[in-house]
Amino acid sequence: MITAVDHVQLAAPPGCEDRLRAYYADVLGTIEIPKPPALAARGG
Repeated sequence: MITAVDHVQLAAPPGCEDRLRAYYADVLGTIEIPKPPALAARGG
């Protein structure tokens, strides 16, 4: 049984981010947290 996941990074086609966020939040029940400022400065 998986009880926790610390990090997930996925590649996806451009333009599908909203659908992916909805899937992971609504179907899988994950919570997106903001990137730390040091990483956000690099984009993504």
